[in-house]
Amino acid sequence: MASPLPFNVSVLAQHRTLRAFRSPGYRLLWPANLLSYNSRWMQMTVLGWLVLQLTDSPWLVALVGFFGMAPMLLLGLV
Repeated sequence: MASPLPFNVSVLAQHRTLRAFRSPGYRLLWPANLLSYNSRWMQMTVLGWLVLQLTDSPWLVALVGFFGMAPMLLLGLV
């Protein structure tokens, strides 16, 4: 049976830095985070664009960006 991964896990396991990729959960974490952050960036872009189209105010676009990232700033410290 061919490996569903685009890389050979046994080769990665030889390198000390990449040893964590032997864990299937860790290998799934990377694409899940990639999809999650891409959707977050798209949401912030679309919200900023929508606010700019509706209000024509760069200041309100900045506020949307700030308040959209404020929970990550505050809760990221925890």
